Amino acid sequence: MKPLDVAKLEAVVDPVVTGQGYELVELEWKNEAGWVLRVFIDKPGASIGLDDCTQVSRELSAVLDVEDTIPVAYSLEVSSPKLNRPLKKESDFKRFVGKKAKIRTRHPVGESRRNFAGTLVAVENGKVQIDVGDVPVGGGAPVAVQTMTKTETANLQATMDQIRTVAEAGADIVRVAVPREQDAEALKTIVAQSPIPVIADIHFNHTLALKAIEAGAHCVRLNPGNIGGPEKVAEVIALGEIAAALV
Repeated sequence: MKPLDVAKLEAVVDPVVTGQGYELVELEWKNEAGWVLRVFIDKPGASIGLDDCTQVSRELSAVLDVEDTIPVAYSLEVSSPKLNRPLKKESDFKRFVGKKAKIRTRHPVGESRRNFAGTLVAVENGKVQIDVGDVPVGGGAPVAVQTMTKTETANLQATMDQIRTVAEAGADIVRVAVPREQDAEALKTIVAQSPIPVIADIHFNHTLALKAIEAGAHCVRLNPGNIGGPEKVAEVIALGEIAAALV
C-alpha cells in the first residue's frame, strides 16, 4: 500500500469536525495490528463527552466512505485531546496563554538546544514567548543568556559559587544537572539562594523531575526520548501545572 497522504486526509476531516461546532486538535494514522484513524476533537469552553464523539464519528464515517480517501480497512476512533495536547495553530497557543507549555523548536537555539519549558505568556505574529522564572524567552523578548554549572549539584558551596560567578558575568538563566537524589534535595537551597532562575536538567528518571518541581525549580528540562514514555512526561507536566497555580 502507498503511504497515505495525511494532509489530504486532514483536509477532508477538518470541515466535518468544524462544521459540527468542534475543533480538530490532532489526527493520527497508525498501524496497530490493523490501521487506525484517531481523531481528537475539542470545544472551547466545554468538555467533550461520549455523545460528542459519537456524533462526530457518525458524520465523519459517512463522509470518509463517500470520499473514499482511505483505500484499506481501518478503525475510526474519535476522542477528546490527550493530557499533553499539541499546540499547532496560533489560536491554540493564544488559548493557553498563562499555562505551562513545553516547546520544541524546528532548528536548534544556541549550540544545540531545541526543548524549552515554561509559562506561555504571549503569542503574536507566529512568535511564542514563555517565562522561565522572571526571564522572558522567545517572541519579541531580548535574547536571554543561559549557561550550565559544571559541579556536582549536591555540592552546595561549589554550585552556588559557580552560579554567582555566571550571574555576575551577565547570565540570565542557569541550568544544573540533577542525576541523583541528593542533587534534587539540594535544589531547594540552590533555588532560594540563586540570583537568577534555575533550570533542573533531568535525564532517565522522571521522579527526579517531580522532586525538582517540588523543590521550586523555575523550569525543568527533560529529554522525552529517555525519560520513560509519554505517561511520565504527562505526569511531570501535570505537577508543573499544579505548582504554577500555587505560585
